[in-house]
Amino acid sequence: MRIGFNSDRSNGVGDKPVQLRAATGVDHPTLPPRLVDGMIYNLQFVERERAVSAKTVAFDLDNTLTCFNDEQKAFVLRPEADWILQQLIDKGHRNVLWTTAKRDYTVDFFVQFPLMIGLFDRVITTENYYPDTSAKCDEFLAAYQHLKGDASIAEEFLRKGNVIKDVRLLGYSALVDDSEPKGVSPLGKINFCKAKYFSWYDPDLWEDPKQFLQRILESAAR
Repeated sequence: MRIGFNSDRSNGVGDKPVQLRAATGVDHPTLPPRLVDGMIYNLQFVERERAVSAKTVAFDLDNTLTCFNDEQKAFVLRPEADWILQQLIDKGHRNVLWTTAKRDYTVDFFVQFPLMIGLFDRVITTENYYPDTSAKCDEFLAAYQHLKGDASIAEEFLRKGNVIKDVRLLGYSALVDDSEPKGVSPLGKINFCKAKYFSWYDPDLWEDPKQFLQRILESAAR
Protein backbone atom coordinates (compact mmCIF):
# COMPACT_ATOMS: atom_id res chain seq x y z
CA MET A 1 0.00 0.00 0.00
CA ARG A 2 1.35 3.39 -0.88
CA ILE A 3 1.65 5.85 1.99
CA GLY A 4 1.46 9.46 0.88
CA PHE A 5 4.36 11.26 2.46
CA ASN A 6 6.45 14.10 1.11
CA SER A 7 9.84 14.95 2.52
CA ASP A 8 11.08 18.34 3.59
CA ARG A 9 14.79 17.69 3.88
CA SER A 10 17.37 19.86 5.59
CA ASN A 11 20.42 20.94 3.63
CA GLY A 12 22.72 18.98 5.91
CA VAL A 13 23.68 15.40 5.14
CA GLY A 14 23.72 12.86 7.91
CA ASP A 15 24.04 15.21 10.86
CA LYS A 16 20.58 16.75 10.72
CA PRO A 17 17.14 15.20 11.08
CA VAL A 18 14.75 14.76 8.18
CA GLN A 19 11.31 16.26 8.77
CA LEU A 20 8.32 14.27 7.52
CA ARG A 21 4.92 15.75 6.80
CA ALA A 22 1.95 13.58 5.92
CA ALA A 23 -0.36 14.41 3.05
CA THR A 24 -2.90 15.43 5.69
CA GLY A 25 -0.55 18.17 6.88
CA VAL A 26 0.15 16.45 10.20
CA ASP A 27 3.77 16.60 11.26
CA HIS A 28 5.54 13.36 12.07
CA PRO A 29 8.54 13.20 14.41
CA THR A 30 11.80 14.10 12.72
CA LEU A 31 14.02 11.24 11.69
CA PRO A 32 16.88 10.83 14.17
CA PRO A 33 20.29 11.77 12.76
CA ARG A 34 21.16 8.15 11.99
CA LEU A 35 22.19 8.68 8.40
CA VAL A 36 25.97 8.44 8.40
CA ASP A 37 27.78 11.65 7.53
CA GLY A 38 30.95 11.27 5.46
CA MET A 39 32.90 8.10 4.70
CA ILE A 40 32.82 5.03 6.92
CA TYR A 41 36.61 4.71 6.51
CA ASN A 42 37.19 7.67 8.82
CA LEU A 43 39.26 6.12 11.62
CA GLN A 44 37.22 7.73 14.39
CA PHE A 45 34.04 6.29 12.91
CA VAL A 46 35.64 2.87 12.44
CA GLU A 47 36.83 2.73 16.04
CA ARG A 48 33.50 3.99 17.38
CA GLU A 49 31.58 1.28 15.53
CA ARG A 50 34.03 -1.45 16.48
CA ALA A 51 33.73 -0.46 20.14
CA VAL A 52 30.00 -1.27 20.23
CA SER A 53 29.53 -4.37 22.35
CA ALA A 54 26.19 -5.49 20.90
CA LYS A 55 26.20 -7.85 17.92
CA THR A 56 25.45 -5.70 14.88
CA VAL A 57 23.58 -7.03 11.84
CA ALA A 58 23.84 -5.06 8.58
CA PHE A 59 20.87 -5.27 6.20
CA ASP A 60 20.70 -4.54 2.51
CA LEU A 61 17.66 -2.57 1.33
CA ASP A 62 16.54 -3.44 -2.22
CA ASN A 63 15.13 -6.96 -2.67
CA THR A 64 16.11 -7.78 0.91
CA LEU A 65 13.87 -5.59 3.08
CA THR A 66 11.87 -3.94 0.32
CA CYS A 67 11.30 -3.71 -3.41
CA PHE A 68 9.92 -0.95 -5.59
CA ASN A 69 6.59 -1.33 -7.36
CA ASP A 70 7.07 0.56 -10.62
CA GLU A 71 3.37 0.44 -11.41
CA GLN A 72 2.33 2.16 -8.18
CA LYS A 73 5.58 4.12 -7.81
CA ALA A 74 5.89 2.96 -4.22
CA PHE A 75 8.04 0.74 -2.03
CA VAL A 76 6.68 -2.60 -0.86
CA LEU A 77 7.96 -3.84 2.49
CA ARG A 78 8.94 -7.48 2.91
CA PRO A 79 6.22 -9.11 5.03
CA GLU A 80 7.13 -8.93 8.73
CA ALA A 81 10.39 -7.10 8.03
CA ASP A 82 9.70 -4.72 10.90
CA TRP A 83 8.94 -7.69 13.18
CA ILE A 84 12.25 -9.34 12.28
CA LEU A 85 14.19 -6.16 13.02
CA GLN A 86 12.38 -5.65 16.33
CA GLN A 87 13.01 -9.26 17.33
CA LEU A 88 16.72 -8.74 16.80
CA ILE A 89 16.64 -5.63 18.97
CA ASP A 90 14.70 -7.47 21.67
CA LYS A 91 17.39 -10.16 21.66
CA GLY A 92 20.10 -7.56 22.25
CA HIS A 93 21.26 -7.10 18.66
CA ARG A 94 21.81 -3.84 16.82
CA ASN A 95 20.61 -3.19 13.27
CA VAL A 96 22.33 -1.16 10.57
CA LEU A 97 21.00 -0.46 7.08
CA TRP A 98 23.79 -0.70 4.50
CA THR A 99 22.69 -0.14 0.94
CA THR A 100 24.18 0.45 -2.49
CA ALA A 101 21.30 2.85 -3.07
CA LYS A 102 21.90 6.58 -2.96
CA ARG A 103 20.88 8.71 -0.01
CA ASP A 104 17.86 10.35 -1.68
CA TYR A 105 16.40 6.96 -2.63
CA THR A 106 16.98 5.64 0.88
CA VAL A 107 15.37 8.69 2.46
CA ASP A 108 12.38 8.18 0.15
CA PHE A 109 12.00 4.71 1.65
CA PHE A 110 11.94 6.14 5.17
CA VAL A 111 9.54 8.85 4.06
CA GLN A 112 7.11 6.13 3.05
CA PHE A 113 7.83 4.00 6.14
CA PRO A 114 8.88 6.50 8.83
CA LEU A 115 8.62 4.04 11.72
CA MET A 116 11.34 1.88 10.15
CA ILE A 117 14.06 4.41 10.94
CA GLY A 118 13.71 3.63 14.63
CA LEU A 119 14.74 0.03 13.98
CA PHE A 120 18.19 1.01 12.71
CA ASP A 121 21.10 2.45 14.64
CA ARG A 122 22.94 3.59 11.52
CA VAL A 123 22.09 4.08 7.85
CA ILE A 124 24.95 3.71 5.36
CA THR A 125 24.35 4.58 1.70
CA THR A 126 26.59 4.32 -1.35
CA GLU A 127 27.92 7.85 -0.75
CA ASN A 128 29.34 6.64 2.56
CA TYR A 129 31.36 3.65 1.39
CA TYR A 130 32.16 3.90 -2.32
CA PRO A 131 35.49 5.74 -2.69
CA ASP A 132 35.12 7.77 -5.88
CA THR A 133 37.94 10.29 -5.40
CA SER A 134 41.66 9.90 -4.77
CA ALA A 135 41.27 11.32 -1.26
CA LYS A 136 38.54 8.77 -0.44
CA CYS A 137 40.68 5.97 -1.86
CA ASP A 138 43.52 7.04 0.43
CA GLU A 139 41.13 7.01 3.39
CA PHE A 140 39.89 3.55 2.34
CA LEU A 141 43.42 2.10 2.24
CA ALA A 142 44.41 3.83 5.50
CA ALA A 143 41.49 2.22 7.34
CA TYR A 144 42.58 -1.28 6.34
CA GLN A 145 46.21 -0.49 7.07
CA HIS A 146 45.18 0.71 10.53
CA LEU A 147 43.44 -2.64 11.16
CA LYS A 148 46.35 -4.60 9.64
CA GLY A 149 44.20 -5.92 6.80
CA ASP A 150 45.49 -7.52 3.62
CA ALA A 151 46.66 -4.51 1.58
CA SER A 152 46.73 -6.46 -1.69
CA ILE A 153 43.01 -7.29 -1.41
CA ALA A 154 42.13 -3.69 -0.54
CA GLU A 155 44.13 -2.39 -3.51
CA GLU A 156 42.50 -4.97 -5.80
CA PHE A 157 39.06 -3.68 -4.77
CA LEU A 158 40.06 -0.20 -5.88
CA ARG A 159 41.57 -1.38 -9.15
CA LYS A 160 38.40 -3.27 -10.06
CA GLY A 161 36.05 -0.63 -8.67
CA ASN A 162 34.31 -3.38 -6.72
CA VAL A 163 34.09 -2.31 -3.08
CA ILE A 164 32.03 -4.69 -0.95
CA LYS A 165 29.89 -4.05 2.12
CA ASP A 166 32.68 -5.01 4.45
CA VAL A 167 30.97 -5.56 7.78
CA ARG A 168 34.25 -6.81 9.25
CA LEU A 169 35.75 -3.35 8.86
CA LEU A 170 33.21 -1.95 11.32
CA GLY A 171 33.13 -4.98 13.58
CA TYR A 172 29.63 -6.04 12.58
CA SER A 173 28.55 -9.62 13.15
CA ALA A 174 26.73 -10.41 9.90
CA LEU A 175 25.56 -9.09 6.54
CA VAL A 176 22.03 -9.89 5.33
CA ASP A 177 21.71 -9.37 1.59
CA ASP A 178 20.06 -10.95 -1.45
CA SER A 179 23.44 -10.82 -3.25
CA GLU A 180 26.62 -12.41 -1.97
CA PRO A 181 29.68 -10.17 -1.56
CA LYS A 182 31.85 -10.21 -4.68
CA GLY A 183 35.07 -10.99 -2.93
CA VAL A 184 36.51 -11.48 0.53
CA SER A 185 37.29 -8.79 3.05
CA PRO A 186 40.90 -7.73 3.57
CA LEU A 187 40.15 -8.62 7.20
CA GLY A 188 38.88 -12.17 6.61
CA LYS A 189 35.66 -14.03 5.93
CA ILE A 190 32.34 -12.20 6.23
CA ASN A 191 29.46 -13.83 8.07
CA PHE A 192 26.86 -13.72 5.34
CA CYS A 193 23.16 -14.57 5.48
CA LYS A 194 21.61 -14.75 2.03
CA ALA A 195 18.13 -13.24 1.92
CA LYS A 196 15.75 -14.84 -0.52
CA TYR A 197 15.18 -12.35 -3.31
CA PHE A 198 12.10 -10.30 -2.42
CA SER A 199 9.75 -9.16 -5.17
CA TRP A 200 6.24 -7.87 -4.58
CA TYR A 201 4.80 -9.75 -7.59
CA ASP A 202 6.10 -13.23 -6.71
CA PRO A 203 4.83 -14.28 -3.24
CA ASP A 204 5.86 -17.88 -3.92
CA LEU A 205 9.46 -16.80 -3.32
CA TRP A 206 8.75 -15.11 0.03
CA GLU A 207 10.44 -16.74 3.00
CA ASP A 208 8.73 -17.54 6.27
CA PRO A 209 9.70 -14.67 8.63
CA LYS A 210 10.48 -16.98 11.56
CA GLN A 211 12.80 -19.09 9.44
CA PHE A 212 14.47 -15.97 8.06
CA LEU A 213 15.00 -14.60 11.58
CA GLN A 214 16.52 -17.88 12.71
CA ARG A 215 18.98 -17.89 9.82
CA ILE A 216 20.00 -14.31 10.66
CA LEU A 217 20.57 -15.20 14.32
CA GLU A 218 22.67 -18.19 13.34
CA SER A 219 24.82 -16.06 11.01
CA ALA A 220 25.36 -13.40 13.69
CA ALA A 221 26.38 -16.05 16.21
CA ARG A 222 29.20 -17.52 14.12
